[in-house]
Amino acid sequence: MIVIHTGKRAVTTVLLTVAVPGVLFLLFPSETRAAAQTSLRLCGEKLIPALFPFLVLTALYRRISPAPPRKPLLTVPLVGMLAGAPVGAELVGGLYRSGAIGRRTASSLLFLADTPSPAFLVLAVGEGMLGNRGLGWKLFFADTLAAFLIGGALLLTGGKPEKKAPAAPPGGDDPPRGPEAPPDLRLLPAISASVTDAALAMLRISGAVVFFGTVSGLPLPSATGKALLAAFTELTGGCAACAALGGETGLLLTAAAVGFSGLSVAAQVGFSANGVPMGRYFLGKALSALLTPMIFAIFLHFPR
Repeated sequence: MIVIHTGKRAVTTVLLTVAVPGVLFLLFPSETRAAAQTSLRLCGEKLIPALFPFLVLTALYRRISPAPPRKPLLTVPLVGMLAGAPVGAELVGGLYRSGAIGRRTASSLLFLADTPSPAFLVLAVGEGMLGNRGLGWKLFFADTLAAFLIGGALLLTGGKPEKKAPAAPPGGDDPPRGPEAPPDLRLLPAISASVTDAALAMLRISGAVVFFGTVSGLPLPSATGKALLAAFTELTGGCAACAALGGETGLLLTAAAVGFSGLSVAAQVGFSANGVPMGRYFLGKALSALLTPMIFAIFLHFPR
């Protein structure tokens, strides 16, 4: 169902999401075109090779084991840590809409479901951008530790009664569900369908990377300023821009970019979660952008 919003909030949303970027694209066509080409190269050379095989394996697991998890506080962070943001966010959204978890828990779990996967951090960032897999592992452990510390605090705070998701009205976007169908255990059809699911997910991720990467290509006077803008808007391009600064500053800014994950990932999370409130998600990401580089700075003193 398509909803048309009116009023001041709708006008502000249109200005921020459509008009302003559109004008900037027209004012700086060569810069935004170059940024889009850079984002496409990042997708083809680093992001897709690192993530796509794991997306296929995750889709295969979900296809042969479709039942919702019985222990979401354990399962959701684990799935998010291994498979990345879109998969974990979809799991949280399904749990919330089914009434299995409440509003506050869902928003907190959404943050925990968004930790970048080890495949991305070790292969794409560590090996591909920093030239050192060991640094990728340190980024992964620093971000994971920060996520669990912040996520645990989010889950423990806020004592108000939980609000369950409202029941979907008849004729809404989600059709009524009958009894859970048994999983299809035929291996070759399951693999084929999983490859298709992973390809669609990879296309959605790559599209977000290219769009937000184009926004981050707007001209700024300093390389550090460009890196910060890239880190704020898009995870992959932000990590690449921060890593290119070199030195300890580049490493710590890369860790901050990993902790925040960028608006691109936030947009994918919001789309995948479909209805889960994102207030605690953004609070957690802001805190993670501060805590992850602090922990990473400690790990840098460990042998590589």
